[in-house]
Amino acid sequence: MSQVPIIAFGTTKGGSGKSTVCILVAGEIADRGENVLILDTDPQQSTVKWFERCKAAGQPPERIQVVPCLGEKTLGDQLKALPENGVVLIDTQGALTPALAIIASKADLIVVPSRATKMDVVEAAAFVKYTEHFRQDGVRLFINSVDAIAMKTAVFKEAINYMAEEQIPYFTTMLYQRPIYSDVSDDKGTLATIKRADPESVRKARANVAALLTEILEELSDAGSAPAEVHETEAA
Repeated sequence: MSQVPIIAFGTTKGGSGKSTVCILVAGEIADRGENVLILDTDPQQSTVKWFERCKAAGQPPERIQVVPCLGEKTLGDQLKALPENGVVLIDTQGALTPALAIIASKADLIVVPSRATKMDVVEAAAFVKYTEHFRQDGVRLFINSVDAIAMKTAVFKEAINYMAEEQIPYFTTMLYQRPIYSDVSDDKGTLATIKRADPESVRKARANVAALLTEILEELSDAGSAPAEVHETEAA
């Protein structure tokens, strides 16, 4: 077990929104008083670029630090020098790499986002099974970027049924499609600090992310690795 909780956001399927989810969860944790260290191991450096854009726009994310972490050696060095408190998030590369194997063995929890189609869920589930080479538990899939209309379609139901039939561990919270999530992942800081946004849109978005974070914290708590200072309460 790590000295601080390590949560990785990983999948081998492109377009799943893992970097955006990492940013959203980081913002919610930080707003609850915890320091967050994001290790960006993806060559695209999406979270690093987000952090730099936010600073350039005058909205540097408070209590969040993002560190580029490319290559197995750099990753190994970072994992040996983790802070003594806070939460560590890892934005992984969307490919089966040696670095991903290290992350799969070291993270306290791996969160696997997937779009709501059977094709996407099948690939996400394959990644969940891949992690079983390095761990016995602590991997959870969840449905990301859900459209309310799409939830009524056979494609959506087929994806959900596949998860149940294959007994893929998953979070029940789904993140919905919201333009404000794109705004945040551009250069608007976090949901807690975003400016000139509709208050009701912010409230709904934060409640959605908070519900996912609650499940993440419950999973960490069951594993004995939950951060002491982050309270499992929904954002107002």
